[in-house]
Amino acid sequence: MNRKKYPPDWKSIALAVKDKADWTCQECQRPCRRPNESWDEFKYRLAKKSKALYLECCEKKIRFVLTTAHLDHDTTNNAASNLKALCSVSAIILATLSSIIL
Repeated sequence: MNRKKYPPDWKSIALAVKDKADWTCQECQRPCRRPNESWDEFKYRLAKKSKALYLECCEKKIRFVLTTAHLDHDTTNNAASNLKALCSVSAIILATLSSIIL
Protein backbone atom coordinates (compact mmCIF):
# COMPACT_ATOMS: atom_id res chain seq x y z
CA MET A 1 0.00 0.00 0.00
CA ASN A 2 1.51 3.29 -1.09
CA ARG A 3 0.32 5.77 1.56
CA LYS A 4 1.12 8.69 -0.75
CA LYS A 5 -1.87 7.68 -2.92
CA TYR A 6 -4.30 8.09 -0.01
CA PRO A 7 -5.68 11.29 1.54
CA PRO A 8 -4.10 12.55 4.77
CA ASP A 9 -7.22 11.56 6.75
CA TRP A 10 -7.34 8.01 5.34
CA LYS A 11 -6.93 6.38 8.77
CA SER A 12 -10.05 8.10 10.10
CA ILE A 13 -12.00 7.38 6.89
CA ALA A 14 -11.05 3.68 7.03
CA LEU A 15 -11.85 3.46 10.74
CA ALA A 16 -15.30 4.96 10.17
CA VAL A 17 -16.05 2.36 7.47
CA LYS A 18 -14.94 -0.48 9.78
CA ASP A 19 -16.91 0.91 12.73
CA LYS A 20 -20.04 1.23 10.60
CA ALA A 21 -19.63 -2.44 9.59
CA ASP A 22 -19.22 -3.36 13.29
CA TRP A 23 -15.82 -4.88 12.49
CA THR A 24 -17.43 -7.55 10.33
CA CYS A 25 -16.56 -8.27 6.70
CA GLN A 26 -19.32 -6.83 4.51
CA GLU A 27 -18.78 -9.59 1.96
CA CYS A 28 -18.56 -12.87 3.94
CA GLN A 29 -19.68 -11.66 7.41
CA ARG A 30 -16.46 -12.87 9.04
CA PRO A 31 -16.00 -11.16 12.44
CA CYS A 32 -12.67 -9.34 12.67
CA ARG A 33 -10.43 -8.16 15.48
CA ARG A 34 -11.14 -4.67 16.76
CA PRO A 35 -8.49 -2.05 17.55
CA ASN A 36 -6.97 -2.51 21.02
CA GLU A 37 -8.48 -6.01 21.28
CA SER A 38 -5.79 -8.57 22.04
CA TRP A 39 -5.72 -11.75 20.02
CA ASP A 40 -6.64 -13.69 23.16
CA GLU A 41 -9.68 -11.47 23.75
CA PHE A 42 -10.67 -11.81 20.13
CA LYS A 43 -10.31 -15.60 20.14
CA TYR A 44 -12.46 -15.75 23.28
CA ARG A 45 -15.13 -13.67 21.51
CA LEU A 46 -14.92 -16.00 18.51
CA ALA A 47 -15.13 -19.13 20.66
CA LYS A 48 -18.47 -17.93 22.03
CA LYS A 49 -19.75 -17.58 18.44
CA SER A 50 -18.28 -20.55 16.61
CA LYS A 51 -15.79 -23.28 17.39
CA ALA A 52 -14.86 -23.47 13.69
CA LEU A 53 -14.01 -19.73 13.55
CA TYR A 54 -12.03 -20.02 16.77
CA LEU A 55 -9.97 -22.91 15.39
CA GLU A 56 -9.41 -21.10 12.09
CA CYS A 57 -8.21 -18.01 13.95
CA CYS A 58 -5.76 -20.09 15.97
CA GLU A 59 -4.21 -21.28 12.72
CA LYS A 60 -4.54 -18.25 10.43
CA LYS A 61 -4.96 -14.93 12.28
CA ILE A 62 -4.44 -12.87 9.12
CA ARG A 63 -7.87 -13.98 7.86
CA PHE A 64 -9.44 -11.97 10.69
CA VAL A 65 -7.90 -8.59 9.82
CA LEU A 66 -10.39 -6.06 8.47
CA THR A 67 -9.38 -3.75 5.62
CA THR A 68 -11.16 -0.91 3.86
CA ALA A 69 -11.35 -1.43 0.12
CA HIS A 70 -11.97 1.01 -2.72
CA LEU A 71 -14.37 -0.91 -4.93
CA ASP A 72 -13.24 0.96 -8.05
CA HIS A 73 -9.56 0.82 -6.93
CA ASP A 74 -9.35 4.64 -7.11
CA THR A 75 -7.80 5.79 -3.83
CA THR A 76 -9.04 9.34 -4.43
CA ASN A 77 -12.68 8.19 -4.57
CA ASN A 78 -13.62 8.03 -0.91
CA ALA A 79 -17.38 8.18 -1.39
CA ALA A 80 -19.19 5.91 1.07
CA SER A 81 -20.66 3.96 -1.85
CA ASN A 82 -17.12 3.14 -3.04
CA LEU A 83 -15.74 1.92 0.29
CA LYS A 84 -16.34 -1.48 1.84
CA ALA A 85 -15.02 -3.18 4.98
CA LEU A 86 -13.50 -6.48 3.87
CA CYS A 87 -11.58 -9.19 5.69
CA SER A 88 -8.21 -9.93 4.16
CA VAL A 89 -9.60 -13.01 2.37
CA SER A 90 -12.45 -11.07 0.72
CA ALA A 91 -10.10 -8.21 -0.16
CA ILE A 92 -7.78 -10.62 -1.98
CA ILE A 93 -10.71 -12.16 -3.84
CA LEU A 94 -11.94 -8.70 -4.89
CA ALA A 95 -8.48 -7.71 -6.11
CA THR A 96 -8.06 -10.97 -8.00
CA LEU A 97 -11.47 -10.80 -9.66
CA SER A 98 -10.91 -7.16 -10.58
CA SER A 99 -7.59 -7.96 -12.24
CA ILE A 100 -9.22 -10.76 -14.26
CA ILE A 101 -12.12 -8.55 -15.36
CA LEU A 102 -9.93 -5.56 -16.21
